[in-house]
This record gives sequence, structure tokens and C-alpha cells, in this order.
Amino acid sequence: MEYVELLKDMWSSISNYFNYHKILNENLTTLREKRKRLECREQDIIDLENAQTQKKLKKEVENWLAELEVVKDNAQQIEQEAGEIRYFSRFSFLSQIEANTRRLDEMFELGEFPNGILVDAPPDKGNAFLTAQLVDDMWEVYEPELVGIPLGVDGGKLIITTRSSDICERMGCQETIKVEQLSTEEAWELFNKTLGRDDALNVQNKEIAEDIVMECAGLPLAIVTTAKSMRCVRGTYEWRNALNELREHTQGPTLNMEDDVFKILQFSYDRLKGEELRECLLYCALFPEDYKIRRVSLIKYWIVEGIVGEMKTRQEEFDKGHAILNKLENMCLLERCENGKCVKMHDVIRDMAINISKRNSQFMVKTGRNLNDLPSEIHWLKDLERVSLMDSQFSLLESVANCPKLSTLLLQGMKGLYEGLPNAFFGHMPSLKVLDLSYTSIYFLPDSISNLVNLRALFLCRCQKLNHVPSLAKLKELRELDLSESRMTKLPDGIEQLALLKCLALPGLSIYDMSLHRALTNLLHLQCLRLYDMGFRMVGIKELIGLRKLEILCINLSSLHKFDSYMRTKHYQRLTHYYFQICGGVWPPGNSPGREVDSFERGVLRHRSSLGKEVALWNCELNQGREDNDDCQLMLPTNIQLLEIAKCSLPTCLLDVSPSLKIARDLKVYLSVLFKFRPTNNVSFSSLKLLEVWSCGNLKHLFTHEIVNHHLQNLQTINVGKCKQMEDIIAATEVEEEGEEIDEMNNLLLYFPNLKRLELLMLPELKSIWKGTMTRDSLQELIVSVCPKLRRLPLSVHITDGDEERRASASPLKEIVGEENWWEGLEWDTHPHAQSVFQPVFRPRNIYPEQVLLSRLVRKRRNDFMDVF
Repeated sequence: MEYVELLKDMWSSISNYFNYHKILNENLTTLREKRKRLECREQDIIDLENAQTQKKLKKEVENWLAELEVVKDNAQQIEQEAGEIRYFSRFSFLSQIEANTRRLDEMFELGEFPNGILVDAPPDKGNAFLTAQLVDDMWEVYEPELVGIPLGVDGGKLIITTRSSDICERMGCQETIKVEQLSTEEAWELFNKTLGRDDALNVQNKEIAEDIVMECAGLPLAIVTTAKSMRCVRGTYEWRNALNELREHTQGPTLNMEDDVFKILQFSYDRLKGEELRECLLYCALFPEDYKIRRVSLIKYWIVEGIVGEMKTRQEEFDKGHAILNKLENMCLLERCENGKCVKMHDVIRDMAINISKRNSQFMVKTGRNLNDLPSEIHWLKDLERVSLMDSQFSLLESVANCPKLSTLLLQGMKGLYEGLPNAFFGHMPSLKVLDLSYTSIYFLPDSISNLVNLRALFLCRCQKLNHVPSLAKLKELRELDLSESRMTKLPDGIEQLALLKCLALPGLSIYDMSLHRALTNLLHLQCLRLYDMGFRMVGIKELIGLRKLEILCINLSSLHKFDSYMRTKHYQRLTHYYFQICGGVWPPGNSPGREVDSFERGVLRHRSSLGKEVALWNCELNQGREDNDDCQLMLPTNIQLLEIAKCSLPTCLLDVSPSLKIARDLKVYLSVLFKFRPTNNVSFSSLKLLEVWSCGNLKHLFTHEIVNHHLQNLQTINVGKCKQMEDIIAATEVEEEGEEIDEMNNLLLYFPNLKRLELLMLPELKSIWKGTMTRDSLQELIVSVCPKLRRLPLSVHITDGDEERRASASPLKEIVGEENWWEGLEWDTHPHAQSVFQPVFRPRNIYPEQVLLSRLVRKRRNDFMDVF
């Protein structure tokens, strides 16, 4: 009996032990999710503040953001320590996790700000202005004060546009103005301007064109789209035929102006050359209204659907897709946005496209713009070919669909998928080609997905709870598989049998078995492989160079030695885009008692899909090798466009890192947290276009006068931030160079012929940019934030003669951004009228918390290159 009791006690202790760790892991997951939720709230505040040019954050919001940084840092530290510490030493963490979770809850509650987050920015001195906010295309009624629009305060006004007069009445508009159709003269002028013909129309064609304009009934959108569709029309018979077709579309009674627009827009749609263009346009209607559709995502859908035919290379396919999008943009059927990385569909054109698609019951679009308007149950019709339920509710999917013709199913962003889909949900979708479940909370996929034998694309991006995907062995047609940032710790069974797979995306996963090694030897058609920010058994060099069709490679390598071994194969030369992330190591080998370090430290997730030709070195020792020994010099790609070096020990000169930098073109360099690095000659190559230096605590100056004058003539952008000891950006040499020039104020001149942007952030000891005067023939932006000791700007002032008097000019400088107190305390010695010259381009801004500045920096980096995945 004593043994039984002893066993019971032992079992109870073991059970309690595992229950404790289960609870701890669950609480750790909750902590992480709540922290990310708070980060989303923080980003929303930042985005809203950026969108309001005449407003600033309330003081309580600024304080909340600052406090949030501390709370987030504490939470991240607990997450990291609990994840890294030995399993038997984690007992002290439960109470700390619970305390941090409660603090996150408090911060989220404090961050609601029911009275809004913005207040009017103070006007320029001596100038009064009227604050007006414009809200375009309103469909719902809301209280303006709740989103930071205080009506009636300091003359504040709200202007709305809407297609519903009922919205105007319910919003209590004091004045309602109906936008009338254009007059005949205005309509003809708009048509002619949009047509953009260099040669004048002959008399006969002009008469026909005037009749076409009359058919557009003075509706601007109809006029513009019709004119763009007529740009290639030349002969009289073509003009007359176009008029006849337009009249056929506009015949019959109409109930309202919107119906008239639909008929005319369909004329432009019918004039699209080829079924391919029409189908591509209709596909855009699957996305929610006003949705910014990423061009590369859209093109991927088109390719796997077969709308854009498969070609020899991925680059050729995407070039074809971009060409189609450009044609639709030129026809005014799509709008370009987000620096050309996205497109948007005008809501009227989208409504037209949906109406066209519904004629044969081909489309079903029930996206979650207003969830209350959605039906409680979906009626799945057998003839459906494409379905979009983006951002809608899980309750819509409780029934099993029987859709034998369905080829596209877009479910990304659906709410409430915690319990998963019905197990037989995909059982009657034999033709399905595209399935997108990205950004959902799904834990597992139903077994019926294994029977989708015609599936060509499976997107599960950022399904952060997903931990199981059934066997994919039967999915022989699969071309695209994206499991990035899920919780998968094991690749799905059967992945090695996907012989036709072209793109495999696994960023952010932790996979420790050998399944990826085995799979890569069979996936010989891969064109895009993304394996960065991962914890996994490193892929071998042999497996990589065996992928001879590869065009895009993003991968982390565990050491400089492995990276150098790969570089010597020259495999990188076949790649159109790459990102190599090297974490840990000593170079050259044998230069340090520590020898080769073979460890991986997960970096910051990129969270961006733009890519060039990039290399990132983290936690590496880059000692200076001997020039006469090639084995002691690290190889970098000769076509490198961006080099990021973080937490590394560097030689005195950046060129000593690799001889490849001497011949690189259009190079951008990011430096952060460098050790054993003297900046006396840190950059000296003419190819450098962008230099960013961040968190380099031992740097006291960045350049010397000599380096700027002789080696940085092509540098366009300099970003320097969080260097606590930085005193000068450009230090003067002790011995003056022969032939140095001075200006009329006896200041030494410095030439930076191509510098367009200079950004200085969080440099508490910075006293000088340059002791003399810096010519700024190309400088367009100067941004200074949290640099309290910087009291002088070395900006030259142009003197021009005109009207018998000399005038000072600040051209081409567009803006100087900084805190108002800092600006008022500046001392000017470059010209007697310098302050008055630069005052018009000064833009005051608040002192932002560090995380706000960092997030803005990340957003700028996203625009370095175009999206490729």
C-alpha cells in the first residue's frame, strides 16, 4: 500500500508539473497575442496621426505611447526569457507573465481614447486658418468627435461626399450640394484633355466624338473612361462604330444617374481588347470596396488560375501581369496607389464588374465591409466559379458547399475560425485552384483539403494559430504554398511529392526535422524559396545549388563560412532577387580564438514583400584580412544593392569587408550597433547611394571632409539615429586641403552634389552637421528629431539678381522638419537672411517616442524596392 501511495504522490507531482508548464505556455501565448494587439492599436494611432496634416496627438496620447514602450519591452523580455531558460527553471515566471498580461489589459483599456486622439495643431504665428476635414464616399453614419474631428472648434468644418442623400440628412449636414452633370463645354474639354491626341480630329471625326460625349450625359467618370478607351481609334469608320456600340449600351429607360454610368462604363469594358483583360478586371471585384489590392498578389492569383498563361520564368509571368494592370490603369478602370505597389477599384466600376459577373451566377462576393448587412447563411450555387468572403464571419461557412465549378475561394481575414471548418467542407470542390485562408485564426485544416487534386495555390500566410495541415501528397498540381508566420513545427506530409511546386514560403517557422532537406531535392521546379527568420536545421549548400530554376531566394545561413561556401558556387548569379541573412560567425576563419560560430539568432521579421539584392550580417566578427590572400576576404555578390550590418565587429574601412563592394552599383548600406569600428574611413566608394547608421554607440563622427569631397559624390540619402556619442556628422580634418573654398561669410564650403535627404534622429550629443557651409543644390529634405544640442544648420543661401536687387533663395529645399523649440533656438551664421529664407519651408512636428520613429523608418525601407512576393 505504501508503494501505491508513493506512486500516487509521484504521479500527482508529475501531473502538477506538466499542468504547470501547460498553463505557463498558454499564458505565454496569451501575453504574446495581447502585446501584438496593442502594437496594432499603436500603429493605428500613428497612421491616423500621419494622415492628419493640421492636427497633432493629444498629450495624453503621447504619454500613453511613451509608457507603452516600457510595457512592451517588459513583456518581450519575459517572453524571451521564458522561451530560452531551461524547462526546469521556469517556475518563477507564471506570476510575472500574469502581472504583465494584466498590465497589457490596462494599457489597452487606457488606449481607447473615447474623446479622440487628435487636437488641432497650433497655427503658424500671425496666420489664422480654417480647419476642414474631408471624408470621401461615406456609406455609414458616425459621430465625428469619436474619430478626432471636433466640429465647431476654432472654425472646424467637416465636408463629406456620398452617393446617398439619406447619409447627408442623418449626419445633420447644414448644407447639401448636389453635384450636377458637366455642361456641354465642360464635358467636351474633359474628353479632349483625357483623349490626349497630339493631332487634331478632322471635322467628321470631331462631330462623331461630340456625339459620343453627349451620350456620356455629363458624367465625369463616364467621360474619362470612354475617352481613354478611344485613344487608339483613328479611322472614321472606327469612330462611327464606337458611337453605335455606345448607343446600344445606353438605350432604354434608367432609374437614376448610377444606372447611366453603369451602361457607359460597360461600353469601356466591352472595348477591352481580349478576354484576358476583361477577366483580369472582373477578378479585382472579388476584393472589398476601396480595398488596396497588392499587385503581386493579384498577379499570383491570375497565374495560378490560368488567366495569365505559364511562361518559362516567374519574371516573364509577372512582367505580363504588370503590363495588364498598367493597361487597366491607363483605361481608368483601376487606380494606382501605395507608390505603385497596389491598385484600387472605383466603387462604381466595382459594382459594374460584380453585376457583369453575376449574370451567369459565376461570382459570389460577400465581403465584410459591413458585417451587419451580411446574410446569416450562404446559398452555395452549383454554377459558382469564384467566391470571396474576405473579412466576413465564420458562421457563413457552417454548411458544406457543393460547387463543382468553383476555382477561386478567398477567405482571408475571416473572423471566428477558431473551431476550424467542417471536416467535409472541401469535399465537393473538385475544380478549386486558389484557396486563400491568410490572416485567419484557424488552428487546423480539415482532412478534405487532401482531395483538392486540382489545387494550384494554397495561401496560409500569418495564420498564427495554425499548427496542423493534412497530407498534401495528392495535390500534384500545387504551384504556390505559403505557410509563413504560422505555428507549424513540422512540414505537411507529402510536400516532397509536389514536383510542380514553384514557390515555397516558410518565413518565421521553426522546423527542426530533416523534412525540408528531403523535400528540396525533389522540388526542382522551384522559382521562389523563402526561408528567412526561421529556426530550423540549416539547408545544405548542395540542396540550394541543385535548384537550377530558382529566381528568388530568401534564406538565413548560420555562419559566414556557409555563406562564403555558397557564394563561391556562383549560384546567386542566376537569381533576380535575393536576401541572405547571416547570423553569427568569425571572418576570416582562424582570426579569433572563438573560431567559427555556428549559431542562429532570429532577427526582426521583415514584414515586407519588397526585395532587391540584399545581404544582412548579424552578430559577426569581420576582421580585416590580408589583401594578398583571397581566402581571407569575405565574398559578397558583385551585384549587391543593399548591405545591412548589425551588431558586428568591423575593420576600419567598410571596403575591407569585401572587395566586391568596390564594383557594386546603386548600393545602399545600413549599419547598426557596430563594435571595434573607427569611422575615419568607414565608407569610400562612389557607388554608395544610401547610408543608414543606427545605434552605433561608439561613433563620434560619421565622415571626414576628405571622404565627402572625394568618395561620396553619388550619395543621395543619409539616415543617422540613436548614436548616443555622435557629435559631428562631418568632422573637419586637422590639415586643410589645398584649394578649399570659402563662402562670403568666410565659412569652409562642402560639396554634396547629389544629397537629397538628410535625417538625424535621437542624437543627444550631436553639436554639428558640418562646421562650415554645405552646398545644397540637390538637398530636398532635412529632418531633425531629438537632437537638443544641434544649434546650427550649415545650409548655404543662393543669391540671385533680379529687378535691380539681390534676392536670397532657398531653392530647391522643400522642407525642414523638427521640433518648434529647436527651430526657434537655432543660430544662423551662413548668411544674414538665412533664417527668413528657410522659415517658409520649416514644418514643426512633435517629439515622438522611439518606437514611432522606428516604425516610420521601417515604412521608408519598404519603399526601397518593388514588391516581388
